Amino acid sequence: MAVEEKKMKTYTWSAKNKQGKTIKGEHDMASEAILKAFLSRQGLTNIQVREKAKPVFESKGRIKSSNIVFFTRQMATMLRAGMPVMRSLELVGQSIERPKAMQELVIDVFNRIQNGASFAEALAAHPVYFNNLYTSLVAAGEEAGMLEQTMDNLGTNLEKNEAVKKKIKKALRYPIIVLCFAVIVTAILMIKVIPVFAEFFESNGGQLPWITQFVMSISDFLIDKGAYLLIITIAAIYAFIWAKKRNRNFEKRVNRLAFRAPLIGGIIRCGAVARFAGTMSILFNAGVPMIKGLTAVAPAVGSVVFEEAIYVIRDNVQNGQQLSFAMKNSELFPIVAVQMTAIGEESGNLGEMLGRVGKFYEEELDWRIDNLTSMIEPLIMAFLGLVVGGLLMAMYLPMFQIGDLF
Repeated sequence: MAVEEKKMKTYTWSAKNKQGKTIKGEHDMASEAILKAFLSRQGLTNIQVREKAKPVFESKGRIKSSNIVFFTRQMATMLRAGMPVMRSLELVGQSIERPKAMQELVIDVFNRIQNGASFAEALAAHPVYFNNLYTSLVAAGEEAGMLEQTMDNLGTNLEKNEAVKKKIKKALRYPIIVLCFAVIVTAILMIKVIPVFAEFFESNGGQLPWITQFVMSISDFLIDKGAYLLIITIAAIYAFIWAKKRNRNFEKRVNRLAFRAPLIGGIIRCGAVARFAGTMSILFNAGVPMIKGLTAVAPAVGSVVFEEAIYVIRDNVQNGQQLSFAMKNSELFPIVAVQMTAIGEESGNLGEMLGRVGKFYEEELDWRIDNLTSMIEPLIMAFLGLVVGGLLMAMYLPMFQIGDLF
């Protein structure tokens, strides 16, 4: 770990254990000699080492949020065992095999500390993976001599956020899959099946029911313009995502619209309040000043509307307002959250009370997600029944009138 990242090489090796059995493996080491010495200490003999050929197009993998959670938890465990930061980073770096990019990130953090940076400063050099909130907590933990507890709290906070994301994805995965399947099946019926019925009905003359004519007109449109419609739909989705990521005003309008959406709006709002209160509790208990804490927590709430409101709350608190009063004036926080925060300020237990607020809205978030799942399923069934039933009626209704057509 102490060596620079560019000197680390990947070696494949084979050797015999004490039972005489040949075993093989792969390791990242600074040199062939170091690897041989390492394998020899494991009781292996007849060691053969070869540098692994690098692929033409080597992918280092993508660092995911789960990798950051694993890193945080591992560091908390090492520090709690009494190991210094440098040794902890060394062991954590050695335990990471995939993705390669995460291993290189840990090596870079190690080298920056070796060159005189603090742990928080070394992490801050990678803002994509360690945001202002993360580095602020680490800095506070270093200053207070409570780094192991801080890393443990960070790990818990990150795990909660990951759990919420998984719950929301799980709640939405089923309806999305069913709707996609319904769209595909409907498109196939419209393009392949309906034209056959249309040809049969038209060849026999007679007046077709209005619903059959309507479905046939949709089928003709999809056959003639379906490819263009698909391209326009994909382009519109891409343009929406592009604008949402790059235009803050557009993102704010989408966020406000999402708040008003039935079912989904309450989930988004509860999630933002839970993240705000829970994270502020951790920051406050770690000794981070309130103004600095509000600055750090703003971009971590997952809502641009809440983010801007928190910056306004920060400015108002800096000008002498109480936190609860500033929260109430933002008109975004529920009255329960405001009242519990006010009680915490009056009793001198703000950190503890914010933690309770976060837990309260985490539980409400779980309830809302479960409620969303139970409500979406019958709605999907009703939608499928309407679509499939409408198509069947359009195709078979003329059959009951077939006697009038001949």
